[in-house]
Formats: sequence, structure tokens, C-alpha cells
Amino acid sequence: MRISAKELRTHMRQLMARLARGEEVILTYRGRDAARIVPVEQPSTTQGASGAVDELFGLWRDREDLPHDVEAYVDELRRSRY
Repeated sequence: MRISAKELRTHMRQLMARLARGEEVILTYRGRDAARIVPVEQPSTTQGASGAVDELFGLWRDREDLPHDVEAYVDELRRSRY
């Protein structure tokens, strides 16, 4: 699929649907190819205690000074705010 930068806002839903199907999208600007948008390969991620994927907290995975349950640790940090 080819889509111009101007059409990008109005056709975002179709663009996302095509990316979800694994298709490549070419973004054009003033009639010239400007970028190629490709679907992201799903990286291996860590899972938290709730079973949800915690990509953000994967960078804490190797720290020895933190508990293994990152969600509980963050909840404890936030407890004083509520």
C-alpha cells in the first residue's frame, strides 16, 4: 500500500489493519517515497505476576537489588501517593 503524508491522518485505520496483517506500507511525501512502515516483530518480553506482558519493566529484570515481582514493588512505591 502507498499512502501520502496528507492521507495518513484520514486513513490511519486502514494503515493499521494492513500492518496487523503483516503488510508493508510506503509513505510518500510530495509524490516521492519518504518512508517504509513495516510491522514490528514481536520481541521476547517478560511477564509480570499478573501474567500481563511487562515490556517496560524488562530493563529491571537483571537487577539483584529489586524483588522479582516488579508490579508489587511499583505498587509499594506508589502506595504513599494514595
